[in-house]
Amino acid sequence: MEEECNRPDDEIYGTLILGATMAGLGIAESLEEDFLLVERLAVPGYEFVSAFEPGWDWPASAKSAKAKNLEEELVRRGILDETSFALHIPALAPVLCNLIYPRRGNFLFWTEVVRVERLGQGEGFCVTLSNASGIARVKAANIVNTNTRIPEISGRHTCNIPLAAKYINAMLCRNVSDDMPPPPLGLVPGKHRNEAVLRLPVDVSESLSSARERIMDFWAIHPARAAGWRIASIATVFSERPVVDTSSDIPEGFTNLTSITFGNPISAYDAGALYKVETRK
Repeated sequence: MEEECNRPDDEIYGTLILGATMAGLGIAESLEEDFLLVERLAVPGYEFVSAFEPGWDWPASAKSAKAKNLEEELVRRGILDETSFALHIPALAPVLCNLIYPRRGNFLFWTEVVRVERLGQGEGFCVTLSNASGIARVKAANIVNTNTRIPEISGRHTCNIPLAAKYINAMLCRNVSDDMPPPPLGLVPGKHRNEAVLRLPVDVSESLSSARERIMDFWAIHPARAAGWRIASIATVFSERPVVDTSSDIPEGFTNLTSITFGNPISAYDAGALYKVETRK
């Protein structure tokens, strides 16, 4: 494997970012160059956007200028309420796409990490990637994983960061009327009066297909149906709550900065934006 990673045409990066999460995007903005970000899905900020997760730990109290600017932009565009912090989730993805556009050549979506091989001491990692274009190998001095899934490292099996809880969420909508009451208890209000999020806790071992069926069954008897609410869409990924990672077998140069642990998209982006300052002094 080491010989395969020493070919003249190998691409070499200072940092490989795993996951186009909010934290991953913040790291990319912090590094600005000499990085490659790979994401197995298609949507930036998927842990909030695709999970229909508006966040549960507001306000963000961002420290970095980049995160403050993002929060101000969301407020200015009418996506985030600056008082209640209600978030219009579907509008977040286009803002994030616009954010990464200037450095789009450093982002690979729909790309799977097949294997991570630790090279010699201080020589970094050789990473095998797979997507519709085929197989590629890159070298990186450092890897930052922002997902809850840890890739295989030097023959060690792929595993997930332990979860304390996980939810399947659904986006709800209703017709607009002047006398429309607020969403009933148990629903998370959206930015607009005709939207809300339904969170359903599921077992940490439950599959996505099973959870999606479960939320439909739950909704069939939910009292909000009588108030005119209906399911617009069900999340395509879980909203997860990881426990603090205490892994001791992660090699030097590999860091876990799990995005969803920060509780809202701005705080997660802020943690990524501060990564360079906190770890590369």
